[in-house]
Amino acid sequence: MSDYMETRGLLTALWNELQQFKREQPREYLLTKRFNLYLVLPLIVADLFILYVLGYGWLGMTAAIVFAIAAAAIATPIFFRFFPYDPGADQQ
Repeated sequence: MSDYMETRGLLTALWNELQQFKREQPREYLLTKRFNLYLVLPLIVADLFILYVLGYGWLGMTAAIVFAIAAAAIATPIFFRFFPYDPGADQQ
């Protein structure tokens, strides 16, 4: 039962940190949300598809890792071209 309470405490702390980040930096929070939704989530789905097709052995795992690294390296600059990160944009 102590493991459950420790995990619950860690998740609660993480949730509180996320809410504080959302309140203090709404623009960066939105950018992070978009980044996860438009880039990270599709990469995870594609990696799971590669694992399903190639199997869960070394070949499938290696192919999924290589694909994730290559796709993230290509797609991250493209993402930031469409959603530029300008930390001083909301300050007067």
